[in-house]
This record gives sequence, structure tokens and C-alpha cells, in this order.
Amino acid sequence: MAGLKIFILFTSKELLLAMENKIEKTTAKRGRPTSYDSNYHPEITYKLCSLGLTDADLAFVFDVTEPTVNLWKIKHPKFAENLSRGKILADAKVAHSLFKRATGYQVKESTTIEVGHLDKTIELRPAEVLRHIPADVEAMEIWLRNRTGFFKHRGRNQIGIEAIEEDSMPRHTQLDSNTANVSAEGK
Repeated sequence: MAGLKIFILFTSKELLLAMENKIEKTTAKRGRPTSYDSNYHPEITYKLCSLGLTDADLAFVFDVTEPTVNLWKIKHPKFAENLSRGKILADAKVAHSLFKRATGYQVKESTTIEVGHLDKTIELRPAEVLRHIPADVEAMEIWLRNRTGFFKHRGRNQIGIEAIEEDSMPRHTQLDSNTANVSAEGK
């Protein structure tokens, strides 16, 4: 009988060890090993996002799914930080371009100009010309809608004329028939 008790205790210890091993095996990582590289992915992610790539684009470039990119954002803070910094830089570039378009800007252009000489010959010379790009009304509207909410509750072509006082509006004069005829003849 004593031998039986020892056998049962010994079997119980083996059972406990087997259970511990099974628990360790179940907590081990399952599935495919990650393709994330902490030396590569954060740096390249910043560069790609600063060029305007989205999460779906990143997934395509890294040959993973978009949920995997979202998981990397959660598990790897450096990856998430670089992704966010890159997207902020891209958004800033677009905001700057929209601002320039809304306010107008100047650009240097290379062109060729004709230079006349005293002997009536014409020479073509390269030159840089400063050209003014005028402000764009649609870009102004987009900028104001997004930054101030000015157009939030109005239609596309309604700018809120009711807010402008009648006295501040320019007065238009009508041309009489004599003036209209003179202008028509002068053309």
C-alpha cells in the first residue's frame, strides 16, 4: 500500500509538470512571425507618410494588411510616432500650397525674349521672368471653410450679403443713352 501512495504522489507531480508545460506552450506566440523590423519600419514610414501615403498604401508597400499596420501602431510606439509626424508634414505641405493659392504668389519662369539690334536683327536670349499667379476664389473658400467655419452654414455661393451694410456697398451708376453710344462708337 505504501508503494501505491508513492506512485500516486509521483504521478501527481508528473501531472503538475505536464500541466505547467502545457500552459507554457499555450502562452507561446502563435501564428506567423512578425515582419516588423524596428530598425527599418519607423524610419521608412516617416519618409513615406511625408510623401502623402495612407495606412492602406503603407500596408501595400510593406506587403501586409491594413489591420497589421494598425496593430503595429499599437505595439510599436516609435512606428506610431513616425507615422503621425510624417502625416503632419504632408498635411502642412498641402496647407501651405492651399494658402499660397488662396492669397496669390509669384513664380520665376524661364523664357526666351527677343532683343532687337540697331541693324534690325533680332536675337533670342534666355531670361527669367517673375510671373504673378493671382489668388483663387475657390482656394479661399476651402481655406476659410476649414480654418474658420465661415461657410459652414451657408451654401456654396452664399457669402452672407445680409451682414454687409447697405451704406458700405458701392453704388452703380447707369449709363445714359448718349454715353453708351459714344462708348460703342469709340471701340
